[in-house]
Amino acid sequence: MFKARTTKNNSRQRGGQASKTLQVDGVQQEPVHGEKLASQKGNFASRKNGGPYEDIDFRKLMQNGLARAKVNLLYVGFFSFCASLLILSVPIYLFQISDRVLTSRSVDTLVMLTAIVIGLVLAHVLLDMFRRFMLMRVAVDVETRLGGPVLSAAARASHNGSSQEFQALSDLQQLRSFLTGSVLLTIMDAPVAPIYLFVVYLVHPHLGMIVTTTILLLLVLARINQKLTAIPFGKANAFSSRANLQAEAMARNAQVMNAMGMIPEGVIIWGKETAESLKAQIMGQDRNVLISAISKFIRLSTQITMLGWGAWLALSNEITGGMIIAASIIGGRALAPVEGIIDGWKSYVGAKSAYGRIQKLLHTSPLNVHRLRLPNPAGRLSVERLLFVPPPNKRVILNGISFQLSPGESLAVVGASGSGKSTLGKMLVGSLIPTAGNVRLDMMDLRNWDSRQLGENIARIQLASATLLTVYCVRQRCPCVFDRLK
Repeated sequence: MFKARTTKNNSRQRGGQASKTLQVDGVQQEPVHGEKLASQKGNFASRKNGGPYEDIDFRKLMQNGLARAKVNLLYVGFFSFCASLLILSVPIYLFQISDRVLTSRSVDTLVMLTAIVIGLVLAHVLLDMFRRFMLMRVAVDVETRLGGPVLSAAARASHNGSSQEFQALSDLQQLRSFLTGSVLLTIMDAPVAPIYLFVVYLVHPHLGMIVTTTILLLLVLARINQKLTAIPFGKANAFSSRANLQAEAMARNAQVMNAMGMIPEGVIIWGKETAESLKAQIMGQDRNVLISAISKFIRLSTQITMLGWGAWLALSNEITGGMIIAASIIGGRALAPVEGIIDGWKSYVGAKSAYGRIQKLLHTSPLNVHRLRLPNPAGRLSVERLLFVPPPNKRVILNGISFQLSPGESLAVVGASGSGKSTLGKMLVGSLIPTAGNVRLDMMDLRNWDSRQLGENIARIQLASATLLTVYCVRQRCPCVFDRLK
């Protein structure tokens, strides 16, 4: 239990006092008269009305940022398409050497072909370099545009003390890593695979059918890989997040844990979450490695089959030796994107999950709801039957707290440690949302006030590690407090 003392300070009449009674758990406390608040001269430097209150919609901001990123990714995709086409010059060069240069023994043809192919390879390297440069800048642009909103939304979502939403910053870094990684480049090379397949069909339909069958098999393996690894990787991410939260909780409460000798227990809890994450990750990674090995075996077997079947076709005088080599290389390039997607499936799943969490955080943030700027408060505070039961232990901290304060009055809350004094102070400034009841400033619930406007008109001072002083008065009435806070 705690009791309260209230005093009234009248700046016009010295010595004028008024008392208030605070109901705590249904027990009426005796009023105790206190000293008048000391007045000091000073000026409070305030912002002009409407200064920092700009309407920001995180959903629209994310939509605009992604639209810009999509446009840049289209350019990257175009560069990837051109670079993948240019790499066809290598198998064509081998075909020309085998069927033209070696048969004609023309040095001039060899020199011209070599110069042309070297130029095409140089263009391929430059395009590949440009697309990597662009991807890096796209990733930086996405993190720059979404970093502030994600941090703001995470801070707002952690209103009740949980730091779980701050994992979205790690999700943003993971999304940036995916944008600059090799998996995305492999996915962008996939649209060229039909062209490679068409070229193989031009060499011989039989070889094209072999490559087509292999692509279908790899797509089936990719679907199986998705089904087998989705649940393990999801569990691994969930347990990893819980382990990180436990480590952060240990960091915040390191002094208490050292004093009470509870570090081993904290490590055990963290170890359990980490162990579950590692077990799920091993299970998912083993399945992914198994599917990748099968896909690699199928790809290599396909190239051997193409060489063998191509040799049989060459013996039948249907194709030449140069066509065999060119078809084998082009077929391998057609299969590479599908195999690369299977190998990088874990990275893709992680980036997709990270994007989903970021999208959910920004789309559901309470900061998207714009509140009307109210007139600056005069300082009339009303607390109506506050009840606070924090999860998950469901232990009642505050129950039935009711009192009122008029402008110029002060309230002192006195009680034993752990009785709820700091909790009440946090509710008076809107740091905590009560389970039931209301805290009203000038007859308006604190949840309806704009947080920045509310922060400009009330003060909350941390006096010591376990002492919190909440000064609840408008800046014009208590200039001394705001002068000290500046």
